Amino acid sequence: MQDPRQVRLEVIDGAHRVWFEEPDTVVVVVRGTINETAMTQLSQRLLREAQSREYIFFLADLTQFETIGPAARAIGARIGALLPRRAFAIFGGSFGKRVVIDFVFRASNILGAKDRTMRYFADEEAARSWLSSMRSRLA
Repeated sequence: MQDPRQVRLEVIDGAHRVWFEEPDTVVVVVRGTINETAMTQLSQRLLREAQSREYIFFLADLTQFETIGPAARAIGARIGALLPRRAFAIFGGSFGKRVVIDFVFRASNILGAKDRTMRYFADEEAARSWLSSMRSRLA
């Protein structure tokens, strides 16, 4: 992963890390539980990065992810309708944790999110490779 000290690093709720990598990728490293405060801060950052873009990519490291609280799930589901076309590449995290993320993703579909795709990968290299291939499809 790119050294976050070289980009605009933001610490969310004291644990999670988020930064933007030019030209189009928001990187999130989740550590522990995502609560309502963390999801609100993360959503604000995502909207800020996405606001003037036709598409945006998300690379999420769930290696240290534990869970996401109910209020945070609701915020995550609602944010989907506000974002432009996007692709999510997620790595790390157990099967059970991926099920929780899938739940949020599906809930955002019901609330109007569209023009997005999400895939899980074994490691960061594979996730970044897929995002690179998606660039030509979304750009």
